[in-house]
Amino acid sequence: MTTNKKMRLFVTIMFTIMASFVNSISASEEEDSLAIVKQLEEKPWEATAEDSTEKPEENYTELKYVAKKSHFNIPLHIDIPTLQKNINKSFSGLLYEDNNIEDDSIRVKVWEQGEFKISFEGNKLSVEVPVKIWIQKRMGIMGFTHTDREANAAIRIKMETPIQINKAWGIITKCKITGYDWISKPTAKLAGWDMPITYFVDKVLKSNTKEIEKVVDETIRENIPFTAYAKQLWETIHQPIYVEADSSYKAWISITPENILIAPIEGKNNQICTGMKLDCKVNIDLNEPKKQNIPAMPECRLYPSIQPGFTLNLLANAPYSILSELAMQNLRGVEFGDGKHTIFVDNIEMYGTDDRLTIGLDMTGFVNGRVYFTSTPYYDSESKSIKLKDIKYKLKTKNLFHKAVNAIVRPILKNKLEKKFEFSLQESFYLIEQMSNSKLLNSMWTENIYTQGKIKNIEGGRLFITPIGIQAELSIEGEIEVVYK
Repeated sequence: MTTNKKMRLFVTIMFTIMASFVNSISASEEEDSLAIVKQLEEKPWEATAEDSTEKPEENYTELKYVAKKSHFNIPLHIDIPTLQKNINKSFSGLLYEDNNIEDDSIRVKVWEQGEFKISFEGNKLSVEVPVKIWIQKRMGIMGFTHTDREANAAIRIKMETPIQINKAWGIITKCKITGYDWISKPTAKLAGWDMPITYFVDKVLKSNTKEIEKVVDETIRENIPFTAYAKQLWETIHQPIYVEADSSYKAWISITPENILIAPIEGKNNQICTGMKLDCKVNIDLNEPKKQNIPAMPECRLYPSIQPGFTLNLLANAPYSILSELAMQNLRGVEFGDGKHTIFVDNIEMYGTDDRLTIGLDMTGFVNGRVYFTSTPYYDSESKSIKLKDIKYKLKTKNLFHKAVNAIVRPILKNKLEKKFEFSLQESFYLIEQMSNSKLLNSMWTENIYTQGKIKNIEGGRLFITPIGIQAELSIEGEIEVVYK
């Protein structure tokens, strides 16, 4: 047998051995594999012709997915000092007057005397209102004539009221005067003397109690913004959240609340506290939703207690264009081999083959052409990322030499792909970033009223291969609250 025939027989035996162990070659064996390649450099087997693998067919299985309910539990807090400050801005000047002296022979005027003070513990709001009172009393003299006498006094009125919300989301208060202290006792001029008339003023105050309570009720209701809270939240949650990954992918997260509930109002930690609960459906639309009229708020219903936090369940899309770019970033500059046996990845194409992800790699260098892999994407809970497993490869070559080279290169590429392909949902997923910056989680609504929230955790579930990308079942957890401060 000639030397040339012996060499061909040796190479044929080597091909058979490599083919039988092709699935067992790992990255740790990369150097040994390249050593074999170096032994095959004698002509006529030069690596110059383009090569490719068989292209898997692009097709998709029908997506069957029913979204889980999403829940928003939103604490609402009113800072007592801020409420007190705002009430004092509006509670000033003349508060109440009765100028009709003909009906009961009395005129009464009440002015703000000092700062309105509030405290709230349990379910009772306590109020102290310092006021100045002016009273004019018409007094008859022996039935023939009369004279008007004036009295001035200053008192600190004490009141209590529960705070409730009616079915229409309006604030209900019922202030009741529980007592008062004299700041300065009333006197009247009589024959040039200041005569104490405390008993008389007590009677006048009691006869005007309802009017004074009504004024304070109205002032409190106007400055407790629970109604504004609920209305603004209802409108905000109906606004789609715009999501843009790149110029080729735009989407809108639409949240549809099915009900809205509220927890009992209570006072603690120098705040008026309650919370709202919304049960919702969440969808991602690839086309901008048409503007629709926001439905009227449902009737207010009480919910026993609300634990802070939200859970947003949705099916999020990771487009093939984004996945390809990410994979290219991870593989760009990576060398497979060394010296003149080096292979580089120039481009990546992705699409679906039934329930598997197909990846086409354009390679240059020692081997030129496109190699196709199919793989199963999965969610890795430890890294909170989409990764690849079960990578398979179909070979279709033009000559025996390239079959040998690809048999060695294939497991190296497979190993690199499994290690280098990682799409983080926690840190770099565009949807999470834009959700975090949305008006729903962080926004100033009006002066002193704003939302603050953050995404704390993300968990993945099933993955689906679709015509537009990998769709991931996500559960996004976080916290959100509305603050009046």
